[in-house]
Amino acid sequence: MLIAITRDASVFKSVLPALKAFDGFALKAVRLNGNALEHVCDTLRGNREIVLAAVSNCADALKYADPDFVYNDHELAVAAVKKNPEAL
Repeated sequence: MLIAITRDASVFKSVLPALKAFDGFALKAVRLNGNALEHVCDTLRGNREIVLAAVSNCADALKYADPDFVYNDHELAVAAVKKNPEAL
Protein backbone atom coordinates (compact mmCIF):
# COMPACT_ATOMS: atom_id res chain seq x y z
CA MET A 1 0.00 0.00 0.00
CA LEU A 2 2.72 2.51 0.94
CA ILE A 3 4.64 1.76 -2.25
CA ALA A 4 1.52 2.53 -4.28
CA ILE A 5 1.03 5.80 -2.37
CA THR A 6 4.56 6.80 -3.39
CA ARG A 7 3.42 6.77 -7.02
CA ASP A 8 -0.15 8.01 -6.56
CA ALA A 9 -1.42 9.81 -3.46
CA SER A 10 -5.04 9.09 -4.40
CA VAL A 11 -4.43 5.45 -3.45
CA PHE A 12 -4.76 6.68 0.14
CA LYS A 13 -8.50 7.25 -0.54
CA SER A 14 -9.06 3.50 -0.56
CA VAL A 15 -7.36 2.95 2.80
CA LEU A 16 -9.57 1.79 5.65
CA PRO A 17 -10.88 4.70 7.75
CA ALA A 18 -9.09 3.38 10.83
CA LEU A 19 -5.76 3.59 9.01
CA LYS A 20 -6.53 7.10 7.70
CA ALA A 21 -6.98 8.17 11.32
CA PHE A 22 -3.84 6.40 12.58
CA ASP A 23 -1.14 9.04 12.86
CA GLY A 24 1.74 6.58 12.42
CA PHE A 25 0.41 5.31 9.08
CA ALA A 26 -0.51 8.81 7.88
CA LEU A 27 2.96 10.06 8.76
CA LYS A 28 4.62 7.30 6.72
CA ALA A 29 2.30 7.99 3.79
CA VAL A 30 2.92 11.75 3.66
CA ARG A 31 6.66 11.24 3.99
CA LEU A 32 6.47 9.15 0.82
CA ASN A 33 4.03 11.42 -1.00
CA GLY A 34 3.10 14.74 0.55
CA ASN A 35 -0.11 14.94 -1.45
CA ALA A 36 -1.45 12.00 0.55
CA LEU A 37 -2.32 14.68 3.12
CA GLU A 38 -5.44 15.33 1.04
CA HIS A 39 -6.82 11.93 2.05
CA VAL A 40 -5.88 11.66 5.74
CA CYS A 41 -8.65 12.22 8.27
CA ASP A 42 -9.50 15.86 8.97
CA THR A 43 -8.08 15.89 12.49
CA LEU A 44 -4.64 14.84 11.23
CA ARG A 45 -4.56 17.75 8.76
CA GLY A 46 -3.92 19.90 11.81
CA ASN A 47 -1.23 17.62 13.23
CA ARG A 48 2.01 19.59 13.05
CA GLU A 49 4.32 16.62 12.56
CA ILE A 50 2.20 15.16 9.75
CA VAL A 51 1.68 18.47 7.95
CA LEU A 52 5.36 19.39 8.22
CA ALA A 53 6.37 15.99 6.81
CA ALA A 54 3.90 16.37 3.94
CA VAL A 55 5.04 19.90 3.07
CA SER A 56 8.70 18.91 3.34
CA ASN A 57 7.99 16.24 0.73
CA CYS A 58 5.74 18.35 -1.50
CA ALA A 59 5.05 22.06 -0.97
CA ASP A 60 1.71 21.73 -2.77
CA ALA A 61 0.47 19.62 0.16
CA LEU A 62 0.09 22.89 2.05
CA LYS A 63 -3.31 23.35 0.42
CA TYR A 64 -4.62 20.23 2.18
CA ALA A 65 -3.57 21.30 5.68
CA ASP A 66 -5.96 22.85 8.17
CA PRO A 67 -5.90 26.57 7.20
CA ASP A 68 -5.93 27.79 10.81
CA PHE A 69 -2.87 25.70 11.49
CA VAL A 70 -1.02 26.86 8.36
CA TYR A 71 -1.32 30.58 9.06
CA ASN A 72 0.02 30.26 12.59
CA ASP A 73 3.14 28.17 11.96
CA HIS A 74 6.21 29.98 10.66
CA GLU A 75 8.32 26.82 10.36
CA LEU A 76 5.69 25.24 8.15
CA ALA A 77 5.72 28.23 5.80
CA VAL A 78 9.53 28.13 5.64
CA ALA A 79 9.50 24.40 4.81
CA ALA A 80 7.01 24.98 2.00
CA VAL A 81 9.00 27.85 0.50
CA LYS A 82 12.23 25.85 0.69
CA LYS A 83 10.57 23.12 -1.36
CA ASN A 84 8.88 25.56 -3.76
CA PRO A 85 9.51 29.34 -3.60
CA GLU A 86 6.03 29.94 -5.05
CA ALA A 87 4.24 27.79 -2.44
CA LEU A 88 2.73 30.71 -0.57
